[in-house]
Parts: sequence; C-alpha cells; structure tokens
Amino acid sequence: MKLKLLIVDDEPIICQGLKMTVPWDEFCVEVVGEAYDGEEALSILEETHVDIIITDVNMPVMDGLELAEKVAKRFQHIRMIIISGFDEFEYAKRAIRLGVSDYLLKPVDIDELMKLVKVIQKEMEKERDKASIFSMKQLLSSIVMGQEVDINVNLKDNNFSGYQFLCSEIDDYDSTISQVNEDDRKLLKQRWKSKISEELRIKGLMSVSLFLDENRLLTCCKVMNDLSDFAELFYEVVERVSNQLGFSLSGCYSSLGKETHDILKSYQLVTEGIEIVHCIPEKVYHAKTLPTHITDLEITRFEKCLSKMLSDEHPEIQKIIGDLFTHFEKNQMCLLNDVVNVLKKLEKKLFTNLPEYQYLRFSENVNITIYNSYKAIKCLFMKDIEDYIRFQSTTQGGQHWLIMKAVNYIKENYASDLKASEVANVINVSPNYFSQLIKQETGTHFNDYLHDVRLNQAKVLLKETPFRVFEIAEMVGYKDYKYFVHIFKKSTTITPTKYRKIVTDFNS
Repeated sequence: MKLKLLIVDDEPIICQGLKMTVPWDEFCVEVVGEAYDGEEALSILEETHVDIIITDVNMPVMDGLELAEKVAKRFQHIRMIIISGFDEFEYAKRAIRLGVSDYLLKPVDIDELMKLVKVIQKEMEKERDKASIFSMKQLLSSIVMGQEVDINVNLKDNNFSGYQFLCSEIDDYDSTISQVNEDDRKLLKQRWKSKISEELRIKGLMSVSLFLDENRLLTCCKVMNDLSDFAELFYEVVERVSNQLGFSLSGCYSSLGKETHDILKSYQLVTEGIEIVHCIPEKVYHAKTLPTHITDLEITRFEKCLSKMLSDEHPEIQKIIGDLFTHFEKNQMCLLNDVVNVLKKLEKKLFTNLPEYQYLRFSENVNITIYNSYKAIKCLFMKDIEDYIRFQSTTQGGQHWLIMKAVNYIKENYASDLKASEVANVINVSPNYFSQLIKQETGTHFNDYLHDVRLNQAKVLLKETPFRVFEIAEMVGYKDYKYFVHIFKKSTTITPTKYRKIVTDFNS
C-alpha cells in the first residue's frame, strides 16, 4: 500500500530537504505536495488524497496545532506528525490530545522519522484491511439477500480491479461427513472457512466467506491489481485446503466483476455453476456460461419395469435402479435437483398404497449440498424402495398390495371374458378370499367393479372416437350389444347413443 504524504513548513528549504533527502520510494511513500502554512495545506487536502502530514508547529496564517485540529474534524483518516524546534511540554500535550501520531524535535532524525512512518503505515494497513473486510461482508450479505449493492467506494481506488467469487463443496459429503458428530462438524466448517481465507491471503487476495447451505461455501475475493492466472490460483487454494482438512473439495469460480451488474452476474453464474459440480471432471472449474441441463428426463420405461418388479418382489430391482442412474449420468449437465424431482414423482406413482404416516426420504426436501452425488441420491432412493418392500411384507401392506395388483390386472384385461377366479389365481388367493379383498378395498363386488371399469372406458370411446356403439361394446368386453346398452343405461340413466350426442353437443 503506497501512502500519500504532504509536507507542511513555512521554510521552503526544510520542505525540500524532507522531500529530497529521505528515500520515500523505498518505504512505499509518495510525496504529493508541499505547503508553507496550515491554510495552504487545507486547500491541498480539498483536492488531493493524503494519508500522512508532516507539519511544523510555528507557521504564519495557521500554525501546525490549529491545522491538526481542523484535520481531526474534517479528514479523520489522516495521520499527523508534528516537528518543532521547541521542546515545549504544552505543545506536545496539546498535540497528543488532537490525535497527532508523534511529536519530533528539529533537527529531525531521519531514522527516527522513518521508523515512525513504518509504524503508521502498518497501523493504517490494518485499519484499511479491517474497513475493507467490513465492507466486503456487507457486500456479500447484500448480494445473497438480494438487497441493493453499493461498490462506489472501491471504484475510487485506482488499484481496485474487481470482485471474484469462489464456491466450494466437500465431495460426497453425506458418506464423508455422516460419521462426524454435530460439534465436530461445526469445527470442520469453521476450519474450512478460515483455511480458504488464509490461503487466499497468501496469494494476495483479501476475502470473506459465508455458507449458503450445509455444504456450500461462497467466498468473495477483492482483487487489487490484475492477477494473470486465476485458474491456477484457485486450483492451488482448493487443493491446499483439501489437504489441510483431510477431505476432498471441489470448486467453481467466477470471472472478475468491477461494476455492480458484472458482480451480480458473476455471483449468479458461480452459484448456478456449482450445481453441476457432480458432472465436471475438473476439481476446480470456471463458471463461464450458464450450465445447460435437462429438466425433462424421460424415465417411462424404468417406471414400468420398477412397477412390475415391485409387484413381484423381483430380485433384479437393484439392477433396474442402477440402469436408471446410468441414464441420469449420461444426460450431461443434468442437475441433481432435476433428478430429485423426477424421483419424487416416480415414488408417488409407484408407492400408491403407502399410508400417509409412512416416512419416505423423497417426500421431504432433499438437500443436494449434502447428497451432492449420484451415488448419494441413489442410496436414498434405494432405502425408500427397501422400506416400501418391507411395508408390503406386513399384513396391512401385503393385503393392499394384493388388491392393487388385482386392480391393475383388471384394468389391463377388462376387454376379455374376465372371471373372478382368473384374477384370484393371478394374485395366488382363493376366489372367496379375493371377493372379500376387493369388496373391502373398493366397496363393490367384483362384477360391479368390472362393469365400472368397462363403462368408464366405453364413455371415453364414445366421446373421443367414431366407432359405432356395438363396436365399442365389443371393445370393452361386452359380446352382447343389448346387454351393454342395458348395463350402460342402468349406470347412467341414458343410452350410449344419447350419451354420445350430449357430450358431442357440449364440446361443440
């Protein structure tokens, strides 16, 4: 950090001496001006940024102590060093009261002056770092909370290049951290956060971090002066932190953003980019563009296979689930959220007979920062399948499953000359026991239920197809046309022909 110095003395030769004889460049100090009284110094301060003032006490127009008093009120960041030819205690006491950094006697000892400048420089660096960290925390909080962002204070600094984001996760978090207790988990997250900050500071980057979720750390880096290779820098940081924690980390980093809209865009890209961490072979990658992903994952064939296998307690269920997840992995840039949503819908279709109290892992929100791999999601799904099969083995679940299997068979074969004994044979129970089950489940006898299924399908065909009534009768399982009309009218109070006319007129 290069400090800006103003020299104030009513004797030009002293001003020139302090400016020319001290190697200011070696101490990262730039002399930005000279003034010959306090009033002239204030005029310079109005137009020029100054960090340190070295001033004489006795000067015409406005002396050094009066200058110090005005500086303390209007330019509180400026540090002042007073030099004087008088060893007056009252001068020194008043100077200290005004917040002057030190009081040196003429002739000035250059070594003593430089030691003092070094001390001031370190103090000011600490203060600037502290203020910068505070403003970065406010910035990061505002971005995450969706509040208004203000970075104007940074744009005044010529060395400010912009902000950059790094989002990191622990790989396979569920299997890696599942055995760690809650207190140790908190300590791990604290270490993770502090180690990222330490490693970035070693690379010359000031940073602040916050957890967006259980296993997602967002870090905002303030870049002063351009750095050539961010890819290598972030890779080394993530790699070193991984080694220090003893857990494998992956990360996604953004481009540099200086203006507000660029910073917000970088934040958006990095938080969306980390969503595809399970698809990317690199441990650290750049969120250059929005990830492309598939939201409509076609799984109909897997759904049918699983439905059939669950009904038969088929031993190859694990293979089908394995094939299902291989299908997911083949869809490049498939977001885990998409996979979770697809599996939720699949469970609703497959587990139709589960009571509400039965716990399912996908009935709740699945945290994809914890279950951040296909392996972890697959494990969750497999546990739900196992719990479902276990429920089916109970008396309540088994009975319900038997009747659901029977109902599915009826819906698939209603057009044939279906008998109760045939359905009972399919589910391996006696015809009498089957009659009890279907009455208990549907509230109707087998023949009544079969009529309902056939007539509902007949209504669909009457409404949506041009087939004649006698053809529809045969299609839904009635060989006798007159008997079909009789049953239809008994159920609906109107004939099939009249039903068709009513629904056709209504639709037109």
